[in-house]
Amino acid sequence: EIAARTVNKQRREEGRTPNETTQGTGNPNKGLEARTKDELYNRAKELDIDGRSKMTKDELIRAIRKAG
Repeated sequence: EIAARTVNKQRREEGRTPNETTQGTGNPNKGLEARTKDELYNRAKELDIDGRSKMTKDELIRAIRKAG
């Protein structure tokens, strides 16, 4: 139940409804360029990436991919 609440919160933050799904590509790193800097920052925060607040969008993308 806690995991479901976390997923629902994340979906709301992304502008999706709690039950809305996305079509998976099998590669979670694909499409990072299409995300906003705020979305990338939030993902970097989830991954506990150091220095994220001073990173550019491109740097966030590289760090997220590296953290995999």
